[in-house]
Amino acid sequence: MADPIVISQGQVVRFPVPSGHPLEQYQRLEPLAASAPHELPIGQALVAAQPTLSGQQLTEHVQNYIDSLPTAMMEVGHLVIDLGDLLVNEGSTVVIAGPSTTFTARNVTVKGTLEVNGSMTLKCEQLGG
Repeated sequence: MADPIVISQGQVVRFPVPSGHPLEQYQRLEPLAASAPHELPIGQALVAAQPTLSGQQLTEHVQNYIDSLPTAMMEVGHLVIDLGDLLVNEGSTVVIAGPSTTFTARNVTVKGTLEVNGSMTLKCEQLGG
């Protein structure tokens, strides 16, 4: 089992992390496209809010969302973060800066700040703080 990732007091980590960053191995950038709207967090949120949406309506809504994004966010695309355990200590910050993120972890403990800019799906066994 991998060691937990601990974000120490005073530390700020912004995903996507740049090339060469120690946490780079835990992220993957994928194109952001409405071709698979059910796989994107915004599509999942729309289906949860409006379960009667047709596939065509969902695709259109997701495409409208993508079209409304600033160019800089489009360059990020869909961010996938996959890691074991994450501890965000008091006085530390993790920023998820992408239009669409899927974040998967075993255990997530947030005692500091977790800031999400865009839509995010968090999949974890345990969330605490």
